[in-house]
Amino acid sequence: MTLNDVWLVPQISKNLFSVLAAQDRNDNSRFLSTVTECYLEVNGKTVLCGSRVKGGTLYKAAIEPVIPGKEERVSIAKASNSTLQLYHERWGHQDKQHVRQMLKSELGIDVKLVRDICEPCVFGKAHRLPFGTRVKTTKPGELFSTDVVGPFCESFSKKRFLVVFKDSYTKFRYGFVMKQKSDVKVVLKQFLAHAKTLGHNIQELLSDNGGEFDCEEVKRILSENGISQRLTAPYTPEQNGGSERENRTIVEMARTFKYSNSEVEFPDAIWAELVTSAIYILNRTGKSSKDGVSPYELWMGKKPRIKHLRIIGSSCYVHIPAERRRKMDKKAVKGFLVGYDGDERYRIYIPNDHKVILSRDIQFQERINDCISKIKLPMKDIENEDQVEEEDRPDEQKIDTEGKSAINSEDSQKLRKASRGDEEYETRSELGDIDEEEETSQQTSGRVLRDRSTLKKPKHLEDYTMIVEEFVNQVTEDPATFEDALRSENSAEWKKAMDREITSLKENQTWILTDLPPGAKAIPCKWVFRLKKNPDGSIDKYKGRLVVKGFSQRHGIDYSETFSPVAKMGTIRSILSIAASEKMHLIQFDVSTAFLYGELEETVFMRQPQGYEDGTSKCWNKRFGDFLQRHGFKASDADPCLYIRERGGQKLILVIYVDDGLLAATDQREMEIFIEELKSEFKIVSKKADYFLGLEIEHEEKFIKIHQKTYAKKILERFNFSECKPVSTPMLKGTEISTSENDNQAQKFPYRQAVGALMYLMLGTRPDLAYSVGFISRTLENPTREDVIRVKRVFRYIAGTLDLGIVYRSNVDEGFLDVYSDADFGGCTSTGRSTSGVIVRYAGGAISWMSQRQPVVATSTTEAEIIAANEGAKEAIWLSRLFRGIIQLKDVPIIQVDNSAAVRLAQNPEFHRRTKHISIKHFFIREKVTEGKLGVQQISTEHQVADIMTKPLPKTRLKILCVKMGLM
Repeated sequence: MTLNDVWLVPQISKNLFSVLAAQDRNDNSRFLSTVTECYLEVNGKTVLCGSRVKGGTLYKAAIEPVIPGKEERVSIAKASNSTLQLYHERWGHQDKQHVRQMLKSELGIDVKLVRDICEPCVFGKAHRLPFGTRVKTTKPGELFSTDVVGPFCESFSKKRFLVVFKDSYTKFRYGFVMKQKSDVKVVLKQFLAHAKTLGHNIQELLSDNGGEFDCEEVKRILSENGISQRLTAPYTPEQNGGSERENRTIVEMARTFKYSNSEVEFPDAIWAELVTSAIYILNRTGKSSKDGVSPYELWMGKKPRIKHLRIIGSSCYVHIPAERRRKMDKKAVKGFLVGYDGDERYRIYIPNDHKVILSRDIQFQERINDCISKIKLPMKDIENEDQVEEEDRPDEQKIDTEGKSAINSEDSQKLRKASRGDEEYETRSELGDIDEEEETSQQTSGRVLRDRSTLKKPKHLEDYTMIVEEFVNQVTEDPATFEDALRSENSAEWKKAMDREITSLKENQTWILTDLPPGAKAIPCKWVFRLKKNPDGSIDKYKGRLVVKGFSQRHGIDYSETFSPVAKMGTIRSILSIAASEKMHLIQFDVSTAFLYGELEETVFMRQPQGYEDGTSKCWNKRFGDFLQRHGFKASDADPCLYIRERGGQKLILVIYVDDGLLAATDQREMEIFIEELKSEFKIVSKKADYFLGLEIEHEEKFIKIHQKTYAKKILERFNFSECKPVSTPMLKGTEISTSENDNQAQKFPYRQAVGALMYLMLGTRPDLAYSVGFISRTLENPTREDVIRVKRVFRYIAGTLDLGIVYRSNVDEGFLDVYSDADFGGCTSTGRSTSGVIVRYAGGAISWMSQRQPVVATSTTEAEIIAANEGAKEAIWLSRLFRGIIQLKDVPIIQVDNSAAVRLAQNPEFHRRTKHISIKHFFIREKVTEGKLGVQQISTEHQVADIMTKPLPKTRLKILCVKMGLM
């Protein structure tokens, strides 16, 4: 089709094509369109097709213009040849036929194949004919081949060897650089850990019979992961020819990179950067076993981003941040591209400084051999907006081909644990001279500031359970870095949040500008972003906090004591139950920049120009505690975050969780006066209590209901159970579980993440999930198909019980703590251990519960029951202390047990051959009964509420016990 009257506007970066104008000029044309696509036909032939831009009325199309005239045709032919050469160099000097096919399939560009000589290829490549064939694999992970190449000269970080693991089916590569060959066993663990997080089951590993592979440690690692090892015969490297050829390809490409730009003479130590880049590019643009599909897409399950790729070795100009230069200094430094750090940042070699730096603010000068330097190309954007947004989400797993993990979420924890050691063997450890401390020492000043929180080493699960909800909520929405915040669609809101933070830091005189003393260490810092939400999931506030990287601090120098208490979930539920029983008023508040109110005892230096957070949660807690004491509050000896004040018969009860507070009061006016006192000392925002620490609160005159409906909906959506068919029970007995799903389902399902999400729901307001969640938590490391089916059933049960929450009522069991304990004797078939169950109820609703496999094998039902009752006694004693000072209980807590022998044993020191072996620690309950602090009472199994904590129950029984726990 010929177009006349075409306007040339150099300032417009895109070609605009009017379909109506084209139709006016040709009576034989026809335009067809759908919701997503459009077509233009001329004389019955389709000459143009396009895809609709998301959220707009325009269509995007990839076209090659053909302009009449001899000179123009020559120019276009040259541009077409230049296009092929440009991407030949951008994509690592791969075969031009393959590059031509990739351009057509991925970017919609059709170019003529011209095999001109490429000088860097001549310098970098030489080859022999291949020999031999092998049986083809049919799925990812079926066969990995590996080989070590080296020694090279020492890299910037003293590495001399490269090891590559390549999947035979997808052709995806993992690459690691190492100091010595024996480090193979360390990087092998890293490689296997990441493959496992992606759900791939590696079956066989092929290598030569070198000592680094033919050793007991490697054999043990492979055996533990169920991987068979195949070694080549002595002196027969051809049997592992794939790895030999793979390493040659990578080294040749790296060598080609080294000589790609005559402007710079790369040092030999740069080899680690270049081989890493070669692997990165091959994974994203190389060949796989499927035509038109990259190794990355086959292995990762999603298309890679390739638009950011530039010619390795290209000269470029890196922006220097204002904080790193004076007024009249240059705003950029010249460097040369040597690699990539994810999809957003580049690795740039600075010859003058002899180091590699990371940056995203770069201007490139790509020079193509014997070609036009700047070419305008028609681009087909195959990465639609949905795909781009998905790749940018921090919960997506990303890994550079050299083994550097950027995985966010729990999978990254697994990978770190697998790779922990004295040395890092990841290719991205090749920063060598990019030492942050060394660069900082060149600064002329630092900041002396007051710390804003403390380092707290969490226990294995105790502290993590309270943040599971925040992890799930934030993982797809909160920017991970300062750059992410400014690139997001809500960048203006994040900028306001940062402005508020800086203003608060200045108002509270958090730092002073000073020179860094000799020998002192300036600690780096970063921005942390968080979306604070309302109960319905809408956004309440954008929060930005400037924090120091506290792991850089040294005990006794940068900090001393770091512990800062937080309220227990049981405390929060107890206060809500008391508030319901006593018909108290409720309000919640948030202290703005709470940690800035603490006073640090240590002097801490931080790199300018940012603030500091990680040392003052203890300081803040002490400051707030002093304020409360001055206003007549006393801290509870059962929970240091619970404060009580009673004046003239009026009570104020305050629970603090870091900078969030929940206040209950018997008198509305008394509560309002205290809030005003708070505002006079701190900046706070108060409102009706409706959403506290993930708990949604419905407060009426005669009851309080707490639930997590919004959170439950969110995890159903996250794990694709929003439209599932509900079931009436969370768990069936093992003999009734179906095994109809495929074997690979267990590996693909995000089992650990699903259990973690369910854990928070159970710990908050769903005691009916306690046994089932505890049961599925036993197989986090190696779940089977049956385990996955169990998890899915829990989600289906939640889908049918979204409205369930705990209801606390006034005038119900007022003044009595009801404690139930039970045990399922020998319920765990794999270990023979019993399961303890405990429920504590007040005001008609559960305030504390536990379902836990017992630490020892009980030899009788009586022993199992006494162990469970002992756990109930501990919880009852703690809650008694918690309630003391708030209300007066009418009687000591009564532990209700459905086993007569256990009741007698708890009340009397009976001794006979069936109980003489029971450990003395399990008779804590007997001591407290003797002291008159507890009571024990026998009840029938029918009335045993804790039965729900020890075993799966049928539908009718489950519903009855849910009602008895206040779940409605």
